Amino acid sequence: MKSVEAQLSQRARFPMTLSSLVERWSDFVGEVEGGYSSSVDEYTNDLTSRDLIDQVRESLPESVQFEMMTRIGLLDERFKLATQPDIKKALSSFFAIGPAWWWARIPIKRSRQYSSELKLDD
Repeated sequence: MKSVEAQLSQRARFPMTLSSLVERWSDFVGEVEGGYSSSVDEYTNDLTSRDLIDQVRESLPESVQFEMMTRIGLLDERFKLATQPDIKKALSSFFAIGPAWWWARIPIKRSRQYSSELKLDD
């Protein structure tokens, strides 16, 4: 795990740990639950933190993966409840979305700016 964290930190140019990634995902989920008011760029940037969690998870022993995914699973469920399927695939016109399920979801409560950027008002 240390080598994966070191690689991610080097790429990001600031320290990244599994703990900091989980905290970032948790903060983002809370923001989405409360009503997402940032831009689509910020949203896609925040979704990448969930991708990074999976990258680190894959480097962990199975017993640690299970423990970690229990906590992440709770956050993921909260995220699912605060989002809806991106039926129009609006995010894909904005960003090269990943294959994971979280890339196919958009906030239910969102700012006009966010909706306008994704052309969701049509």
